[in-house]
Amino acid sequence: MQSYMRWMYYSNDFYHLEESYLSPYKIDLDLVQPSPFNPAPFKVKFMCIYNKIMKSPKFKSLFVYTFGESENLNVRFKLVDHITPRSGSTLEPNGITIGSSSSNPLTGEITGYNSIIEINKNNMDVSSLSIARTIIHESLHAYLTVKQYTCSGTSFDALKDKDLGELLTLYHSTACSAQSDHEFMFDHMIPTISEVLEDIKDDLVPLAHQTAAEQDFVFVDENNPNGAKVPWNWNQFFKYFSMRGLHNGDAFQFEMLPTTSDKHRNYQSYGNIGQNGFSKDCN
Repeated sequence: MQSYMRWMYYSNDFYHLEESYLSPYKIDLDLVQPSPFNPAPFKVKFMCIYNKIMKSPKFKSLFVYTFGESENLNVRFKLVDHITPRSGSTLEPNGITIGSSSSNPLTGEITGYNSIIEINKNNMDVSSLSIARTIIHESLHAYLTVKQYTCSGTSFDALKDKDLGELLTLYHSTACSAQSDHEFMFDHMIPTISEVLEDIKDDLVPLAHQTAAEQDFVFVDENNPNGAKVPWNWNQFFKYFSMRGLHNGDAFQFEMLPTTSDKHRNYQSYGNIGQNGFSKDCN
């Protein structure tokens, strides 16, 4: 695979050179890179986690496959002090800002797209795996924003305030409706996020924390709620943890309601452990 770009980050008194891979959009990391003169801990943590994500074959290949190489897509990451959550969400205090875009007026095809993915640096005091999920989540949001526009001509102004769950619904209910919202999310989005999280689990979750999760927590058996509790299941964890931030979408509502269900309680338990129960460090 061809090399696409390079960046450097500062950690533990050394500059580390990492390499990205061919991608149809340019990832600008200039605003999140620490330096010897400003080794901000939140920047060091962000870059360390981003590097771990880049080890995932699924993450590296995802955007080549979905975006193609014909579109001029540019994404810049930025760590900020405050973000107004989209659509009143308190779960996802991050966001994506569309800076500029261009399209063919005859076909509606995207010819250029520039956006900024903003991560609230004051909300990085959670597990590294949780921050990784946020980065993946916001990258998928950028993808769906472009695809929704390509399919329907919907203005970016109408899309930028949608969270990922709402955008999934809008994407398949008003434009590209080859699949239902439910099918699309659970056939593509959830497996994609889950696979990337599985790829990077051992890099971001210490073995001791993995063992503790497997030994210390039990859950309701969704197939037999009145039976014995069942132990930790990593596949179930990846699925439920990947669903965080999709709660405003029709697919999530269809899958997880009512909120008093055993399934929803398991979803909440896995999510809380994934966000607060694993290591905050990234080495």
